[in-house]
Amino acid sequence: MRSVLILLPLALSFAQAEVPVERRELVRDAVENYFRSAKLMREFAVVRNTERREFDGDGRLKSRENWTQHIDFVDGVRVGWTIERDGKPLSAEEKARSQEAARQAAAEWKAKTPQERAKSLAKAEKETDYLKEFPHALVFSALPDETLDGRKAMVWGFKPKPGYKAKSMGGRVYEGVVGKLWLDKEERQLMRLEAEVVRDVTVGGFLAKIEKGTKFELSQARVEAGCWLPVKQSIRYAARILMVKGIHKAIDTRYRDWRRSPEPVWSGN
Repeated sequence: MRSVLILLPLALSFAQAEVPVERRELVRDAVENYFRSAKLMREFAVVRNTERREFDGDGRLKSRENWTQHIDFVDGVRVGWTIERDGKPLSAEEKARSQEAARQAAAEWKAKTPQERAKSLAKAEKETDYLKEFPHALVFSALPDETLDGRKAMVWGFKPKPGYKAKSMGGRVYEGVVGKLWLDKEERQLMRLEAEVVRDVTVGGFLAKIEKGTKFELSQARVEAGCWLPVKQSIRYAARILMVKGIHKAIDTRYRDWRRSPEPVWSGN
């Protein structure tokens, strides 16, 4: 889901050319506010619940797993440990093992050299390089304002840009995506995103195909003044690997109890 969060501000920056002149300043501010909120997220603890389901080609449920993690800080490093599975608390022994694994993860991250940490972060960023194509691959249009959760929102729709040629393997997905963005009118923050693949898209030649019907949704809420963080995100996707193996999954993630860390967050020094 980090990939989507990176993608959104790029979309908004491109939207400036598509909305009325009086809205351009708002969109520019929304991009800056979005980046600010994304950085602030690193300073917050949260409880995160994830449910993952897998289906067969006929839509029948094959497997389901549900777990809840407490994301918090250990020696200033943000890590997570499992506290529930399938709605039931872990046993004291299981919880202790999970917390110990989190402590080890924090210690291992701090033990890395600055170069090793930089390499890991660079690798993660490289995996999202295709998101840079987002503002060029889609056409954005202003829609009527709406009220969302009691707050006034400005809305934009987006769709594929005719004739656009993807510059990366991942960028091919934009050939079949349509959706909407909602921005809080008062604080100029992202409130909601909806996106859907409306036609099959082949990625990497014959390597994979993202199938029609794949959907993504993200909702955010005001945690404190100037900071909006996720409360819910859902992805339902269908794909085919090497045009043979079909994958049909749904992943729903919910967040609650966002809380700013009372202690300094480790800066890497």
